[in-house]
Amino acid sequence: AKADLMVRWKGYPGWTASNLSLEGNLGALLDDIQFKTGTHVDLVIILAGTNDLAYETNPDTIFKDIKAIHEIAHDRSIHTLAIGVPDSAWQRQSMETANVAKEVNAKLQEWSIVNTVPVDFEPFPIGRFDPSNGLWAPDGLHFSPQGYKYLGENIAPKVTEIFSRME
Repeated sequence: AKADLMVRWKGYPGWTASNLSLEGNLGALLDDIQFKTGTHVDLVIILAGTNDLAYETNPDTIFKDIKAIHEIAHDRSIHTLAIGVPDSAWQRQSMETANVAKEVNAKLQEWSIVNTVPVDFEPFPIGRFDPSNGLWAPDGLHFSPQGYKYLGENIAPKVTEIFSRME
């Protein structure tokens, strides 16, 4: 296992995967981290697609946009972890939206299995939206501090597995 890990995060509330792939400057962020730390970034964890469901009904388009974000890291030889599009209050109100999210997640998972690029997939760990479990913010879309903690704790085993394969 790696002795020293450095974690950096960047959130883009309200952005779509399309915005992120075109304007999110992931490449500049990765270059900046490498420049400032003097170390290569080993893993980028990407959770995207939630906001896209409000604007896009074609799962192929959302998948293509999320994939484009990953490819920014892959172009720099950085492994990525795709976190599945989470459930939300919005999806509970629209079966069509819920089905689009399911299809996007299936495409991400298939891509991680059949493709030769360095990407893994992890389903979003919280499961079905439940406003009473304390893991969701009042807007029904974002997570509470406890929800973010739960997410981190539940993807940690996958991150550990990925790093063990890199050794």
